[in-house]
Amino acid sequence: MRAARGARRPLPVPTHPRAAPLPRPSPTRRSNTYGYSRLTFYNSTHLLFEQVQTDNGQPATTGTVIDAYLHVQTAHGPFAA
Repeated sequence: MRAARGARRPLPVPTHPRAAPLPRPSPTRRSNTYGYSRLTFYNSTHLLFEQVQTDNGQPATTGTVIDAYLHVQTAHGPFAA
């Protein structure tokens, strides 16, 4: 059986024994509003990523943080040259 012209074929699943496992589904959501991202570096190990909503038609929610992620670096060492 041949795929129709322009149709995408599914990618093969890795079969190597040391291949990384497929990621689990994550609880994501989509926002159809306007906004911007804010990245805050606290020090050399902590950074905060925030998604700020600027317009959804309701003035009371303008400037609201709708998603945030705090990344903490636990493994430290010299950078490769």
